Amino acid sequence: MERCPRCRIEQRLLLKTQVQTWVAPVQADTQVEDVPIVDAHRYVDLGPLGRGGMGEVIRASDPVLRRTVALKTLRSASHHDPGPEARFIAEARVTSQLEHPGIIPVHALGRLADGRPFFTMREIRGRTLAQVVREVIGASSVDTWHRTQDGWGLRRLVDAVRRVAEAVAFAHSRGVVHCDLKPSNVMLGPWGEVLVVDWGIARTLDVRTEEGVIAGTPAYMAPEQARGESIGPLVDVYALGALLYGVLSGCPPYQGEPTRVLLLVANGMPPMPLSESTRPLPDDLLQICEQAMCHDVAERTPNAHTFAQSLADWLDGAHKRAQAMDLVGEARALAPQIAASKAEADALDREASAHLDLIPPSAPITDKRPAWLQQDRAGALRRQATIDEVEMVRTLQAALRLDPDLPAAHRALADHHREVHEAAEARSDVGAALAVEALLRAHDRGDHARYLEGVGAVSLHTDPPGAEVWCARFVERDRRLVLDAPRQLGHTPLSAVTLPVGSYQLTLRAPGCKPVAYPIEISRLGHWDGIAPGDSEPTPIRLPRTGELGPDEVFVPPGWFRSGGDPEAASALSARRLWCDPFVMRRFPVTHADFLDFLNDLVDRGQADEALRHAPREHGQGSWSNPGDSLHGRDAKGHFFLQPDNEGDIWQPRWPVFLVDTWGAWAYARWFSDRTGHDWRLPAELEWEKAARGVDGRPFPWGHHLDPTFTCMRRSHVGHALPADVSAYPIDASPYGVRGLAGNFVDRCADPWSDTGPIVHDDRVVVPPLVIPEGGAEAYHTCKGGSWFNYPRYSRAAWRTRTAWWDRTISVGFRLVRSV
Repeated sequence: MERCPRCRIEQRLLLKTQVQTWVAPVQADTQVEDVPIVDAHRYVDLGPLGRGGMGEVIRASDPVLRRTVALKTLRSASHHDPGPEARFIAEARVTSQLEHPGIIPVHALGRLADGRPFFTMREIRGRTLAQVVREVIGASSVDTWHRTQDGWGLRRLVDAVRRVAEAVAFAHSRGVVHCDLKPSNVMLGPWGEVLVVDWGIARTLDVRTEEGVIAGTPAYMAPEQARGESIGPLVDVYALGALLYGVLSGCPPYQGEPTRVLLLVANGMPPMPLSESTRPLPDDLLQICEQAMCHDVAERTPNAHTFAQSLADWLDGAHKRAQAMDLVGEARALAPQIAASKAEADALDREASAHLDLIPPSAPITDKRPAWLQQDRAGALRRQATIDEVEMVRTLQAALRLDPDLPAAHRALADHHREVHEAAEARSDVGAALAVEALLRAHDRGDHARYLEGVGAVSLHTDPPGAEVWCARFVERDRRLVLDAPRQLGHTPLSAVTLPVGSYQLTLRAPGCKPVAYPIEISRLGHWDGIAPGDSEPTPIRLPRTGELGPDEVFVPPGWFRSGGDPEAASALSARRLWCDPFVMRRFPVTHADFLDFLNDLVDRGQADEALRHAPREHGQGSWSNPGDSLHGRDAKGHFFLQPDNEGDIWQPRWPVFLVDTWGAWAYARWFSDRTGHDWRLPAELEWEKAARGVDGRPFPWGHHLDPTFTCMRRSHVGHALPADVSAYPIDASPYGVRGLAGNFVDRCADPWSDTGPIVHDDRVVVPPLVIPEGGAEAYHTCKGGSWFNYPRYSRAAWRTRTAWWDRTISVGFRLVRSV
């Protein structure tokens, strides 16, 4: 009774369970007698290279051709067996006919003096494909691709399989089928060589394989080969797919005892699907593998050349996109890391600032060290964020080198460049903004079209409503910002009126009200809506009624403004966007004439000692209890008047008052409040900054450039430098119309000095309470603005310094504000 194929296979394998490679019987027509004996002394034995069941390979020196070769010969025990000898000679002759870079050339065939056949070939150095795959993939639990120190990774392994396929395709074109392709029969040389070895059971297509003969390695056999059927080139195609399977998975398509594996293959049991791998595998590469390993011969990849071309196409095209997408993923993974580093750095800086604010500047280092360490950590985090940003951009650019049209890479770069562009515009860095805008436009694929259009919107509410709104844009002329021709925007309330990006001055007019200058800054896609921190509705701009403001009083309306952020200003604060409630500031600083009125009124009220204490004094070297001599003259009634100083200079009534300490400034503020019925005080530092800069963060009240003719400073004079009349230098005027904020005299502010700036609550400017130091207590407060005595850098509106309460100097004056 005829047995089933499974039974026949099992019977054939009973005697071979310990052998992993099966060999076919020698064909009857194999000729071995024509192999001549060669002088054995031609080759010098240099030591063994390898040893197998029937043969052995040594390194040998060929003195005739002066080269080192690999000499393969039968072991003595197999010499007298005609089967192994015939197969050995057949391997040499088949291989010698395959002159291809991927196949090791045979140099000579002959017999040694003892009659054993041998052949010499090029010596192979390197590792097998199996060894390299293990190094690249590593343990089966690893879900990522490694790269070896000598550069082997997924792409290079796939390329090695492609080159194997090209060598096999060449062999097929010469009528030779390898029949035993597997990772251990592929050698990878140190100079990039990919060599197919061990053609010992190769078949020529003109010799029909005997039915029932099984030859090869079970895990890499085609099903028809495992069943012992007649074989052809498609068994090599299947094995090429199995090689690719091993490269992708790190293991053979089938694992286990040879008998069991052979049965699985012969009965059409498919291997584990590669799609279930934990490693990221390109879909098109999986399809190439699956089609080559198709059990149905009619559906299998038609030939080795087609298989090689499919891998070449993948290497040249689709795989680049996959690699590029991996790079995009790596780059995008850095984004949250960068954001987290910046956020942590900001938090550490805030904590450090809060700690330093609680201790005096004279505190010992041990008290400051914890805050300093936090600041150092913040700096390290920001440096790391910068490094990560550079790496992110570099990685995205690498992705575009692989796939220049990859949308995901362009989108990620555009997103990054927009973030950088927004930061550059926020700090008014025009050059950096222009440069990065070009990069943004180059990578944008439409996502940022509206942003690049450069428009925003303004909404505005007033009290009373119905105010007429005129709009004029700030443009630069003669190195300063001036207002262009105004146009009417409509009447309040305005709702999301579109304007191009830029700085504007809105003028609000309503019957019975004084016109109000209302600067705004329109950012890209921004909405200037006037909503204060914590509010959900806009804050209406209350227009001062006629008579509410004096002739030299300037209304600064509520709203957001840009503070700090000027790297050229000494002690400047970090850039922030803050909300400031409305206030009124005197257009000019307090003058000598104003202060004389105050002093003489004290005299008239019987407070001459008080007046004498607050009177300006030349050098400010006296203490609070010994203020020094007044340089004012006194008439018969005790009234003060201006007279020449020790250098013969006559102090002018319209000069800002100076050589007055902080007690004198506050005393004047109380006196002026009693006289006018309003609560006047020294300005908060951030109120002063808004009054000087408007809302757009300009470095000077008039714009971005400084010229000595614009303000009263050290370089404004030829010869002897002196202060100026407060109405001189009309260019030194802020967007609201406050004068002399960049020069003439530095202004005292109400805030106690802090290196990290004044207290801000929920992004809202806080007016500090008046805390007057007692007795001779040392106390400092902030000063703002440039002076006639200072150099240009001190004219920058973000510049800040400090002075002691008791200090009297020739460059410090004061001006008054009141809350609304």
